[in-house]
Amino acid sequence: MIKWANEYSVHNKIIDDQHKALFEIAKKAYLIAENHASISEIKSVLSELFDYIKTHFKDEEAYMEKIAYPDLAHHKKIHQEITNSLITLVKNIKTINGFKEQLNVITEKWLLEHILKEDMKYYKYEKQKLKEKQGYSFEEDTLTIETSTNPPPS
Repeated sequence: MIKWANEYSVHNKIIDDQHKALFEIAKKAYLIAENHASISEIKSVLSELFDYIKTHFKDEEAYMEKIAYPDLAHHKKIHQEITNSLITLVKNIKTINGFKEQLNVITEKWLLEHILKEDMKYYKYEKQKLKEKQGYSFEEDTLTIETSTNPPPS
């Protein structure tokens, strides 16, 4: 079972906390499966995961809109695909072993791969925007200093 690591951080406290919570729900599902829970108990935990994912995706998309992330439409599409896959998964669980197999897909592909591949894109975008903004301010300040300390030629 994978665990949260700092390298998964997108450096946004709300989003990171939500990602951590998703890992915890996935861990809860894994432990339930290991303890031979019933299919209805497993579906209950998956429903909790599904509900939390919907909230997380909504918040994450609002954040990406706020920072004017240019690939937001594509990211929303990926979120919709994950949501649809999870709905199908919940509906089609028939055995504990089937659930365990699908849980690996959820944690490794949807959570981990999505965070490391897709979510890091908006983090890098925002980081680059911040660098450019800081760089611009620095250059502007430097220009002001240079022109104010060097009197015009006579």
